Amino acid sequence: MAFDPKPWVEVDGDRIRCDGAAVGFAPVVLDGFEITWGRDDYMAHSRPGTVAFSIVDRTRTWADRISARTVLGRRVTIGWSADGVADQVCFRGRVTAATARPTDRPGQWVIAFTAAGRDADLGNILAAPETWPRETMIVRANRIADMAAPAEIDEFYFFPGSVNIQCWPLDVGGRDLRRLTEEFYYSMGDTFSYIPDQNVCRHLFRRAYAVGVYFTHIAGDAIYLFPSSTQYDGVTYHGIALPGAQTTTDDPALSAGPNSVVTRCEVTWKDNTAGFNDWTTVVEIPSGDANGRRTLTFDSWIDDGVHIDPMIAAVLARAEHEGASPRHPPVTLDTRYTGGGFLSVAQARALTLAGETQAAAYVSGSQFAAWTPAHHPVFAIIGGTIGHVDGRWRITCRLSTIWRTNAVTPMRWNQLVSWMWWQRPDDFKLARSITWNDFRYFDDPTVYNPA
Repeated sequence: MAFDPKPWVEVDGDRIRCDGAAVGFAPVVLDGFEITWGRDDYMAHSRPGTVAFSIVDRTRTWADRISARTVLGRRVTIGWSADGVADQVCFRGRVTAATARPTDRPGQWVIAFTAAGRDADLGNILAAPETWPRETMIVRANRIADMAAPAEIDEFYFFPGSVNIQCWPLDVGGRDLRRLTEEFYYSMGDTFSYIPDQNVCRHLFRRAYAVGVYFTHIAGDAIYLFPSSTQYDGVTYHGIALPGAQTTTDDPALSAGPNSVVTRCEVTWKDNTAGFNDWTTVVEIPSGDANGRRTLTFDSWIDDGVHIDPMIAAVLARAEHEGASPRHPPVTLDTRYTGGGFLSVAQARALTLAGETQAAAYVSGSQFAAWTPAHHPVFAIIGGTIGHVDGRWRITCRLSTIWRTNAVTPMRWNQLVSWMWWQRPDDFKLARSITWNDFRYFDDPTVYNPA
């Protein structure tokens, strides 16, 4: 049965209705909203999310607010609700622009809003003229969190294994907090994402980890392929399905570009054992410059080569796999074609989060995976758009290959449970999106219930 949560929009703490029946006596969100979020490349930092939506108003509520200058900078929160489950927040930010236009109906105006995510405020917070002393990563994280108070972001989480690593003294005078936050996470060889639902920034720690693929039975529908969940820093990120038969792509092309196929990494840092002199550590792929040099350079606050060396080696290993893999085109799921909703609560939460996590997504029935079978169709969702228009959800996901290490032995039909069929009238059948090619990738023939 499809899971179809209902969206809501709040501006300055007031919840605005999303149904047209109320247009005569209250402001109403007109024709939905669209959130844009994420990043374009696997080693880029995410951009602050943005949202656009419009309100139709016959009550002069927004005329009074605009006149009173109580619109720009006001908090915007967007989320959804459903019976029996906790609400999810898809966006937190502030109004950056509002444009009001009259309609052809007397007294009725449409106000178009844009808003930017809370992490956009980090760029407007400047550090005091001071030098942070030599200190641990956890102390640096707490400094960043304290500075971020005007942005109202609660915490800045990072890899627990880096908590006690030492950082060299850093002159931060006049620098903006967005750039300092990017440097903080890049110091550990990774990027970060703001998570609106939790109101925190989290480390996108990407290393080699196994992702299994298994059957999930959606009651009243069919059996789909889902990737396994991922546990990281005390949080479980449920795997989700992107069924090929229920998704589309606007640009059906695999792509590979030299900007992502890194052959050499260089990290600049200060060595505490040599008076904090500048050092540059370099690693490159075994073939070196034989096919051209493409270099990734960045700075790290870490002040000890013992920690620098494994970190940069892991960055290059990611580049060899994630960066060098052909890029799957963005995938769009429209609930108009899914029976009116999402396959599960976990799928709804992952696809409407507007923040990147360690969760994996499996694209079944992908002709792009069939054409390049060595690359498993298991991906991280690194960006895209989240829209709700005409009573339906429309989600576009920008995908990046996940670094997989576990080999999979292709399943045979006689390994499956005997009462499952490819297609038959009842719902204990394989979904239309599953193809013979998908049997290359799943490694557990047991059928489970969804998260």
